[in-house]
Amino acid sequence: RGLQNLGNTCYFNATVQCLARAAPLSRHLLSEAHRGEVNASNPLGSGGRVAREYAATLQKACRSRDSYVAPRGLLAAVARFNSDFEGRRQHDAHELLTTLLDGLHEDLNRVRGKKPYFEKPEATRTSEEASVAAEVWRQHAARNDSCVVDHFCGLLRSTVECAACGSRTTQFDPFSTLELELADEAGSNGGVDAGDDDDESEDVSDDDDDDDAAE
Repeated sequence: RGLQNLGNTCYFNATVQCLARAAPLSRHLLSEAHRGEVNASNPLGSGGRVAREYAATLQKACRSRDSYVAPRGLLAAVARFNSDFEGRRQHDAHELLTTLLDGLHEDLNRVRGKKPYFEKPEATRTSEEASVAAEVWRQHAARNDSCVVDHFCGLLRSTVECAACGSRTTQFDPFSTLELELADEAGSNGGVDAGDDDDESEDVSDDDDDDDAAE
C-alpha cells in the first residue's frame, strides 16, 4: 500500500517505504513479537511510541484493503521524539532514517536499567584485531540489544598509521547506516572527502540478514 502525503512529507513516505522492505525487521514487527520487548522506561527512547506507531503503520500498509494509509500517528511520534521533524517542512531522508532506527532501537532495547560502562579496546597488531572486534561487539551488545541491532548493526574497522614511525592502531566502531559516495558523470567520486591514504575503513559485519534487508 502507498502512504498518503501529509504535506511536504515525500521524504518521510519514501524512507518508511524503504525501511518496510527490510524483511527481517518487518517480519518481527508484523508477528507482534515486539510487544513484549517495548522498553517504555528507557530515557533514550520515546516511551514506546515510535515502535508502536511504526508497527501499526506497517500492519495497516500490509493488511488494509485501502489503496493507501495515512501515517499521521508515526509522523507525530517521530516529531515528538525528535523536534527537528515537527511541522510539514522537507527534511533529509537519511537523517529521518537514522532517527527512526534510533527510536525503534531504544524503544525495543532489551537492556533494562543502568547500562554498563566499558573502555573501548584498540588493536596495535593484526593478530589482535579479531579478538578486539569480538570484545567491542560484546560491549556494544551489553548496552544495545534489540531487533534493530540484530539486523542492521555491524562494526566499522578504521586503521591509522603513523607516517613517521609506521605504528598502526585499529579501532572498531558500531554502525547502523553507512553513507556511500556516488561517482559523478566524469567517473570521479563526489561528496565528502574520503580522507587521506593513511586511513582505512572496512565493514566487517557478518550478519547474514543484511542480504535480506537489502532486498
